[in-house]
Amino acid sequence: MTYAPIHTSGRSPLRAAVLLPVLCCCLLLAAIPAQARLVQVAWEKNELAAEAAGLPAPGTQIDGQAAPAPKPLSPAEERQAARQRGFVMAVRQEARAMLPAEITGPRLDVLDGYLRPMAAGFVRSYSEVSLQRTPAGGTMLLDVTLDTQALKDRLRRLGLLHAGTAPLDYSLTLGEAPEGAWEEIGRLQVLSGLNPAQGAVPSLELAWEPQGRMWTARLTTADDVYAAVNADLDTLWGEIWGRWFTRIDMGVDTAGEVVLEVEGWYTPDGVEAFDRLLTGWRSEVESAVLLDMVMRPTGITARWRLKVLDRAGLENRLGDYMPRRNLSYGFRDAYS
Repeated sequence: MTYAPIHTSGRSPLRAAVLLPVLCCCLLLAAIPAQARLVQVAWEKNELAAEAAGLPAPGTQIDGQAAPAPKPLSPAEERQAARQRGFVMAVRQEARAMLPAEITGPRLDVLDGYLRPMAAGFVRSYSEVSLQRTPAGGTMLLDVTLDTQALKDRLRRLGLLHAGTAPLDYSLTLGEAPEGAWEEIGRLQVLSGLNPAQGAVPSLELAWEPQGRMWTARLTTADDVYAAVNADLDTLWGEIWGRWFTRIDMGVDTAGEVVLEVEGWYTPDGVEAFDRLLTGWRSEVESAVLLDMVMRPTGITARWRLKVLDRAGLENRLGDYMPRRNLSYGFRDAYS
């Protein structure tokens, strides 16, 4: 591939070098798929304080005794805890809207618990529409904008976009493991729709290394072997199964998904214009998501993940568009 020179319209090279990465960053943030959710958060002081502290709800009995009372929250802490609850509500609503209708019951409950500690990571922005306090608690109306692509990718990597009710059989070998590991693995199996069955393929080998305090995993399928290491079992599970779920046809049609890389733009404006054009090629492209942009000394490179309907038609359009603008392009596998 060749690169076209950068034209700076009379600006100094230093100024162009500063401005272009900033513009790239702004355009990239604007192109990330997002969804706004309006959530109504209501709370009582004691139960919100218990939730923020990770304690059981007030009145809960533990071994015949009442759960410990939480430390009261300051007004600022209460407001922050209410926002966090709103983030969890927004992420839960968005995730459930993405899931196949067949996923219900315990699997949804496990998903809610799984997403709770990471909910804030899917929030791009938020605004408090209203806040009302009462002696007992309060209510907050929260407008939350979510990174829907990141959330969808997480659900896919966990096998939650598989449209089916029957669990997928796999075989599990668990080596040395800390106390409570079986319960944790059972929760993750429910989350991913997996059923342990002796001799089934794929097969997963899990082991805990107490010296390094790390989990190791080896997943063997009919075609590949995947390995991962992580101190956190939840993270490890997503890594090892995510490599497999993104490559197989699990009710989510990944056929026709490729990454398009285009090189040689002078400014981010050209990337933005092509992004609009690309999403308008409805006969050739079902969906197009801008992944990133990189500023190089010789120009800007941008990548899109495409769901292609007509590969030949797309290449005809690119072959007509690119040479006249001194751009070059190439394709690669979407999940390599």
